Amino acid sequence: MTVKVNNGSGCLFQPLTAEYSYVLTARHVIKDLSVEDIKIEQQTGTEPVVLELIAPPYYDENVKTRDGAAIIKIKKNGIEEILPVYKTELKFDPSHIYKLCGYPLRRRNDVDSYRSNDIELKDDKLDDFIEAEIQGKPVFKEVDGMSGGGILRQFGSNIELIGIQSEMVAKDENEILGRINFIPLDSFQELIEKKGLPPLMPSYLTCFLHLKDAIFPLNNLTPDNTPLRDYLLNQVKSKLCESIFPHQVLKEYNESLLISGHSSANLFNKHLWITFLEFIVINLMKDSNDEISIESINNYLSKNRFLFGISENWMHLIKDIYKSNLKGLSKGGSIIISTDKDKMPTVVSIPKTSIPNIAKVQRDDEKLQIDSGIDIYSDFGLFHIYKFQKDLLEKQFEYPNDILKIPNFFKDKMNDTFSIG
Repeated sequence: MTVKVNNGSGCLFQPLTAEYSYVLTARHVIKDLSVEDIKIEQQTGTEPVVLELIAPPYYDENVKTRDGAAIIKIKKNGIEEILPVYKTELKFDPSHIYKLCGYPLRRRNDVDSYRSNDIELKDDKLDDFIEAEIQGKPVFKEVDGMSGGGILRQFGSNIELIGIQSEMVAKDENEILGRINFIPLDSFQELIEKKGLPPLMPSYLTCFLHLKDAIFPLNNLTPDNTPLRDYLLNQVKSKLCESIFPHQVLKEYNESLLISGHSSANLFNKHLWITFLEFIVINLMKDSNDEISIESINNYLSKNRFLFGISENWMHLIKDIYKSNLKGLSKGGSIIISTDKDKMPTVVSIPKTSIPNIAKVQRDDEKLQIDSGIDIYSDFGLFHIYKFQKDLLEKQFEYPNDILKIPNFFKDKMNDTFSIG
């Protein structure tokens, strides 16, 4: 995700468009350079790849501070398929180890010139910059060339980007602090709004059509039964994609899509949106209705609440699941869980009688987010969304191998997948 930008560095980021990608960097790295003089290289193996600029860089010419945000449009290179990058809220927690990533000038002639340094955020601000301390307190020559590089943290399956490095806090001849100032991502958001650019969101949030081929992988489906998957994919019709958009769903529901305690950065996890599209398709088939809107999704969520999280074992999240926002979920409804990492669990449903012992949440806990009159254990079913695929794989041999009978097969065999009985 880190690239060389002339004598500095930059961070690749995919915005909410399928037409191009961004390189985020610091203004001083490219200020006053013509498009022809800006050179961006991505290190892939032993030979760097030169990335193609498609427009002059964007930065705020009126900013009076010594540095600021800069955004360069480059030809689309599919980076969100390689390693998605997400923004996150800033938390000055010493346990959160971030990394400064870039290409120091003293290493530029090396085969492996990339470098990442552990840093600790400091709760100090000056002129909208944020201060951080580099582990080992390197001198300027060791860091020179990393200006414009990203401040990143690995969090679960996400890479969180919180800012772009600008400068060392002090010159070596004055004092060696090993500290840097970086530009928070808020400055890039402000620049984007001012210039009317697409926001810092993955391009697959533009349209559900981008996610269509990833839904219902149905591993172990026999070749004779592939029409079953084709039928599911064909439910993602152009009318659906023109009526509702992932970024619209994100804006409407935001963190209510997440299991309690999960970072808002997970809202940009691609698996969340793949499985949410599966959730829509399952509901569409049950309703036999081609119309889809936010009102339709409200109706789906009132019967079956979709929640997403990240875990190696989804059952380890049960306590947090029952602390999640379940307001508006009707009595007799189900909680449908999607998890990255644990995408195809062996256990796909939890008996109601077992849940109180696992969840360890009291029925009368005032912090529970449920409607009055609801018994959180006996009134809701709890399932993993993979149950639909698992049931279909088990029932595939009951399919009569007649394309015309596929709708009746789903109606007769699959309608009760998330029924709590």
